[in-house]
Amino acid sequence: MKRTLILTALCALLCGCANAAPIPEHPVPAPTLTTSSSLEPGSRLRWEAYGDVRIFPISGSSIQGILSWGENLLLFSGEEQTTLTVISGRDYTVLGSLELSFPLAPEDPSLAFHAESLSFFDPGAAQTLVLDAACRCIQRIPKAEAQCTSQVLSRDGQTLYYSTPEAIQAWELTTGIRRTVKELSGAGWTAAGTCWQDSVLLCRTDTPPGAALLDAHTGRQLAGVPEDFTLTQEGDTFFAAFTLGQVQSLVYGTSVEAAQTLLPEDYSGRSFFLPASRRCLWVSSAGEGTCTLTLYDLESGGKGESLSLTSSCPIAAAEAPEGVWLLLNRDADRGSTLCLWSPESDSFSGCYREAYHPGEAAMAQCRALADSIGRKHGIRILIGDEAAAQEPWDYALQPEHRTLLLRRELEALDRWLSNYPEPILRDTAAHFEGFTICLVQSLTGRGTGGSLNAAAGVQFFRENHAYLALAVGKYAERTLYHELLHAMSTHLLTHSSALDRWEALNPSSFSYDYSYETNAVRDSGIYLRRGQEYFVDTYSMSFPKEDQARVMEYAMLPRNGNLFASPHLQQKLRALCLAIRESYGLEDDPRVFLWEQYLK
Repeated sequence: MKRTLILTALCALLCGCANAAPIPEHPVPAPTLTTSSSLEPGSRLRWEAYGDVRIFPISGSSIQGILSWGENLLLFSGEEQTTLTVISGRDYTVLGSLELSFPLAPEDPSLAFHAESLSFFDPGAAQTLVLDAACRCIQRIPKAEAQCTSQVLSRDGQTLYYSTPEAIQAWELTTGIRRTVKELSGAGWTAAGTCWQDSVLLCRTDTPPGAALLDAHTGRQLAGVPEDFTLTQEGDTFFAAFTLGQVQSLVYGTSVEAAQTLLPEDYSGRSFFLPASRRCLWVSSAGEGTCTLTLYDLESGGKGESLSLTSSCPIAAAEAPEGVWLLLNRDADRGSTLCLWSPESDSFSGCYREAYHPGEAAMAQCRALADSIGRKHGIRILIGDEAAAQEPWDYALQPEHRTLLLRRELEALDRWLSNYPEPILRDTAAHFEGFTICLVQSLTGRGTGGSLNAAAGVQFFRENHAYLALAVGKYAERTLYHELLHAMSTHLLTHSSALDRWEALNPSSFSYDYSYETNAVRDSGIYLRRGQEYFVDTYSMSFPKEDQARVMEYAMLPRNGNLFASPHLQQKLRALCLAIRESYGLEDDPRVFLWEQYLK
């Protein structure tokens, strides 16, 4: 039943609920303390408070990572050689420390936590070390075989799983029995940990890059999962994080019936599971070293307090009895800085999750919303299996069934399409037999016709019907603007001559690649000099249609004024804007449209 849960939770993936009002953020000043903090056993870390954040500067120690160890905190310091330090989460006393002669990172596949101990593989001594909570070595397990490439101790400490070029093996330490878990046809599999009461084995794979879940007893593969897949389990509760399409999926639960998917407000971010409090910390970057940290309650799906950091972003986070430990980016002058954030509010509002099986009723509601938005804008919008069935010849479309995500994207799509005055969508659709937007999870190239390995969107035709396939997620808005211009191009070229001399706006020495493969390796620097850019980026140099679509895309987005300060891009933008006004009868419209915001 438990193995079925993991397999099922990874194959379908969920979502749903309503948005909550934003919660005010609390800016935290840059840490400026320089007081030395000893990490000797028995010493106590010094700190200074800034509101609900305590700052622990640790001068002279380059902390590479942190992990929760029960109520305590485990620090990984040093680069070529690692020092492990255990800090009490209650009174910030150093409980113990151990210097290793080799580098050990928190993500090392051999690192495993047990009931009251920690284990990892020492490559120099060729053995697995088991430490107690004071960092004292209490057991040494020799390397399983001479050809062993990795080994990890089960959570109960009874079985050592190890990898060789030929197989994944298990060594029962109490009986000495060795057995083959899975025979391998080639090298590249690494045993990386156990879960679900040691009944499931997580392995990393090199070819193809990714991971797999195996039945730890039979070796049967339960699921193949993405390369960035992580799985954390505490007791009977699991938390899985991995990328699906353009959206990171966060799956949490204790059973098939109770499994949930969490969907934070910001698609671009990193998640940290806080198992003791059943929470998720979501860290989203705001650019230029600033970020926002938001707590989500996994039991209710509610959004809690947010914290804004304006000086640096955390590179790691771990649970603390009083909140969340944060490891800030290392500073060459001040050393590493630990922060402890203790949110003032314990309230959570809204719902940002959905059950594993949202059901046909939820999907029907999404289809009704898609139909309503489509009628509003004079086009057709498809979702789910219906959308994925409209495949172009060069890309395979994967359907999206997470209804919370679909509802959010449909509402956003309505806003984005509203940036276009009525004649544009109406006349573009009328130029063909119809115009359809397909919201899908992902687009994968078939390797034919110069298709890319993956794309965020593609515009194509089938029997004089125009289609736009759009992957939901963080790139959806900009991709819509880009691909919609491709659909508009036929109308633009038919009803305006403003784009007829487009190539004259380029340097005389330039010629388009007319190939995506050639474009991927071209030298484009001389045409992208700051302040004198002829193109938005290298991709713009592949085809004239991509050049025009890139200009439209960036003209529609905020914070691109400096780019269009280039007189060359200003000329291209002016030609595009003139073509749109002439083609759609907007010459005398007094409005300044969104794509005209950077016109001088």
